[in-house]
Amino acid sequence: MFEFYFCKDHDLTAAKRFLRKALVCRGKPEHITINGNQTNRIIIL
Repeated sequence: MFEFYFCKDHDLTAAKRFLRKALVCRGKPEHITINGNQTNRIIIL
């Protein structure tokens, strides 16, 4: 399980890099749950 927080001050490139590294280390998740924030959706897609 990964939990992270994105806000307007965080860099999109850094967020994508973090998610890619997490997926390499832990594998592809069965489910991704987000809080409905559009920024989270953009980063994950």
